Amino acid sequence: MPRDHLSVLPSAGPPWDIVLANLDLASLKNLRQCNRQLAEACIHHRFTYFIDHQTTDLGAQSLNTLSTIAAHPLGRGIKSLTILATVHDTSSVEHILERGEVKEVTRNQNGAILMREYRKMHEHEIDELKEELAWLKNKELEQDEADEDEIAECLRQVLQNMEGAINSIKLEAGVVSRRGEIKSVFYSGKEWRMVWERAARAYRAVMKALISSGVTVPKLTVYQDTPRCAIPLALIAEPVTVARSQAEARRGDCNLKDVKEFALSLGVQTERVRPHAEEPQASVIAGATAIINLMPNLTTLDLQVFKALPTGSAVTPLSSDVFSHLASNVQLPCLKQCRLRGVDSNQQTLMEFITRHPTIQHLELEEIRLFDEDGNPKNSVVGHVVTAIVQALPALDILCLSAIWVDGSLANLYPAELGHRSYDDNEEYYSPAHDDDPEDEENWKGEGFRRGGSYHIHTLRLHGKMLKGDGAFRFRPVPEGRAIGSGALNRWRKRQTALYEPYEWYGIVQRNTFEEYYRIT
Repeated sequence: MPRDHLSVLPSAGPPWDIVLANLDLASLKNLRQCNRQLAEACIHHRFTYFIDHQTTDLGAQSLNTLSTIAAHPLGRGIKSLTILATVHDTSSVEHILERGEVKEVTRNQNGAILMREYRKMHEHEIDELKEELAWLKNKELEQDEADEDEIAECLRQVLQNMEGAINSIKLEAGVVSRRGEIKSVFYSGKEWRMVWERAARAYRAVMKALISSGVTVPKLTVYQDTPRCAIPLALIAEPVTVARSQAEARRGDCNLKDVKEFALSLGVQTERVRPHAEEPQASVIAGATAIINLMPNLTTLDLQVFKALPTGSAVTPLSSDVFSHLASNVQLPCLKQCRLRGVDSNQQTLMEFITRHPTIQHLELEEIRLFDEDGNPKNSVVGHVVTAIVQALPALDILCLSAIWVDGSLANLYPAELGHRSYDDNEEYYSPAHDDDPEDEENWKGEGFRRGGSYHIHTLRLHGKMLKGDGAFRFRPVPEGRAIGSGALNRWRKRQTALYEPYEWYGIVQRNTFEEYYRIT
């Protein structure tokens, strides 16, 4: 008789696959330790599912774990890597300890809050919070004292171990206020400059490691999925010097040329990174252009410009200069998808960028601030721009417009050719159709809010035959009267505030002044 009853079980086949597909990671690890047969059988798609995505906060323990996994044969299964730039915030724990009370929330069976009350903490709770506070301070001190070059070297070795397998690198940022809890930058209340500095440090280390490793990574995302976090403009181009020196050493091109998808959140006009008096401003403005030009084979570009000083209704010169330089000096012959957010520009500059990329099939423009020196009506300016875009992009399949501003006023993206209809106060998505042509509903979709006796559309999605006509696009003027409050409008206000409100406004001006800043009343 076999000494190990598990050894007689089949190690392959549908029943075994079903068992493995429903086990969690801890169970799979325990099962692998039973015998060699099971250890080999558990290297299953379910097990590699837990391996293919790894996250590190660049701390010593996290990097050691990542290095161990990458050096193992299973490390070849890692497909994506997330670099998390974290700031450890002790203020929340310190406030609770100072108060000596903890908040308890009572909810009903549906999860709704019935009552909030404070009670004094027990001794063991105070001890646990003191341990939590010490842990947060130690982690922050560890990250402050970490050597950036050592981090870059460790990441370089990790990437080389994963060469040919890794498909994506993503940089994100967050604030840790309790162990195991990561808050977004917007809701944490932490000083934003500290988060940006930590994010910039992680960016430098990652880009240095990626370029020096020579590893090809098709997709690179830099804080695009982290609200209110960006790389300061003056620091964007720092890896360019490293890339050029590495290319010269290899006597070839930089490995960034193989990046196919690039997403970048770019910060402009920050106090800490203003150009020094002796530093020419042109070299700083060209930073975004330089890093994008290292990726000539891009098929997808996602660029967000985030402002860290108030702009009011005027366009900040530095922000518009950045995009102007980029529009004149970047040409990506393979570009198919493009998303621009937070860009300040005039019509000529925007169209210069678009006409240099006639291969675009999917174009998204969000929070675009246009200025018109001729004083034309707002709706005619938007109509002219959309008409020019459609004519310049013969392969265009989808065009998304959202929050387009003209001289500081929110444009109405309601197509003039389509008729009126009744509205419901809770409507958010709006796809009206002609009675005689119901297919119009499949060609455009709008999102907006009621205003006066009409409707103000702030987001418009065009596709299908709406983009194939030869005629000019015309949009309705902004309806007269105040915006009528609704759930759709409130949700949109909160979203725009969270994503685009400049930092010097946040915390100084009340959030309910969104209407004053965005001029939608």
